[in-house]
Amino acid sequence: MHSSLSLLLLLSACSGDKIGAGDSADPAAALPDLALSVTLSDVIPTVATATWSLDSDDVVVNAAWVEFGRDGSFDTRVAVDLSAGSPVATPLLGMKPDTTYGVRVVADTDLGTVTSDAVDVTTGPVSPDLPGTTVEVGDADAMHRGFYVTSIVAASTAVILDSDGDYVWWYTLEGVDRLGRVRLSRDRSSVWMATINLDGEEDVDIVRVSVDGSTEEHISTPRRHHDFVELSDGTLVYTAEDPTDVGAVTVAGDIVVERAPDGSTREVYRVLDHHEPFSGSTNGGPRWPHANAIDAIDDESAYLVSFLYMNGIARIDRATGDETWFLGGGESDFHRSDGSSDYTDYQHGIELLGDRLLIFDNGHSAHSSRAVEVAFDTGTMLAEEAWEYRPDPELDTVTMGDVHRFADGNTLVTFSYNGVIEEVDPSGDGVWRLSTDIGGALSWLDFYDRLQPE
Repeated sequence: MHSSLSLLLLLSACSGDKIGAGDSADPAAALPDLALSVTLSDVIPTVATATWSLDSDDVVVNAAWVEFGRDGSFDTRVAVDLSAGSPVATPLLGMKPDTTYGVRVVADTDLGTVTSDAVDVTTGPVSPDLPGTTVEVGDADAMHRGFYVTSIVAASTAVILDSDGDYVWWYTLEGVDRLGRVRLSRDRSSVWMATINLDGEEDVDIVRVSVDGSTEEHISTPRRHHDFVELSDGTLVYTAEDPTDVGAVTVAGDIVVERAPDGSTREVYRVLDHHEPFSGSTNGGPRWPHANAIDAIDDESAYLVSFLYMNGIARIDRATGDETWFLGGGESDFHRSDGSSDYTDYQHGIELLGDRLLIFDNGHSAHSSRAVEVAFDTGTMLAEEAWEYRPDPELDTVTMGDVHRFADGNTLVTFSYNGVIEEVDPSGDGVWRLSTDIGGALSWLDFYDRLQPE
């Protein structure tokens, strides 16, 4: 582990600092001194924490920011949460390994704006256990720069990469096999993570790790598997097995469960209330129907769930648990004009785009994976493929895989098993590509243009 670095600098506001026009304070009043320290995490050596306070209890701080950057620039600004009182500690995310950053604080007070001198901090090295990465840029002007939150599955390590392919955050979850979904918490103070399959374990957790790696909290989610999502009020929504005897076979069943911040739970949906086991599916045996992706949609009034062994996606009303529609496979409510209804051959990542569904199609039978967009009409109940992207040469992602559509029409496609992330334009031309070395299979992926509020 990288040793702790602590830098303490007492700073006086320079004489050029001014009170803003319209402030009621005495222009002759002295601006307060500001004490700033920057510490580097012992656990994650690319996470620094800026801690500061003013030397006067009588000064009111209206708002504050921590700014940091390289080579004399301060191009990243992080809003400071003042609710905890003084001194104020703000973790800083997004720093590259083995890099020196300047850090400063800007505080808007009732006497004027105080801007500290910069304190330098040098991050530690990247973990040698992480696979190497290669980035190819096809169109720098068209690509979306940001951060990619995912996991190195076999290493059970949650990671955040930037658009240069650098690891800016990583955390290995000990004692688990195959780490799956990783998400930033809504308040950006921590990272949620969880394993993929039960693998015989009934008591499984969603784990919350503080961004500096100092705390690890386990949230009990019995029989949870694959995916989960956090709602705006902190509720965790996840898919879980609901073992049910069907003749001589006990099937996984699958339910959707909400866990509120106070620990109470509510079963929202049960697949066996809406579908007969194995009907219109690719079977799957005891693991039917194998829910493998979930998302909150329509201002959190509904959920979207992918069922692997039904080759379809369900829209579930959150309040009632009703399945308002099912797209794909033999149970589909939608059909093409020719009557067919198979839009994927096993699928994982999903994203709702109004009246279109963006899906990662694993292409199980053809061993050729793709992103596919399906346009559907709830009036006519017709659904047709409107767009697809298949890489050249083709990739066979046998498990997981994810998709995301940017506002300008570009699409991010994660070929998880192959350790490849691609951003393509609406014509399917590549604008950016990241690939990992051997052992770098990825899980689902969330993209953020920035990691912390500005």
